[in-house]
Amino acid sequence: MKVNTNESVTSLPPSVACGESFRDHIASFHGFSAKKLAIVSILHTEIIAIILVIEITPNKGWNNVWIKSDSQAALCTFGNHEVVPWDLRNR
Repeated sequence: MKVNTNESVTSLPPSVACGESFRDHIASFHGFSAKKLAIVSILHTEIIAIILVIEITPNKGWNNVWIKSDSQAALCTFGNHEVVPWDLRNR
């Protein structure tokens, strides 16, 4: 399953959201998830988008997952837990 994560931030009024789209190896669409979040930072939003993918996919029976994100920093946090913001470490 290929999962594309996207984030959105607006300044007036302040708002942050993330979304994920799910497609299989032949590009068939399997769903979409979106969530409005409390404003912390764009890095938080990007990390939460990836965490949501990790939480959603096992429940759907999707064991092989390829996560695609625009944020290299967010992806790297999963290789080094020291850079994960403290409030997301126990999620």
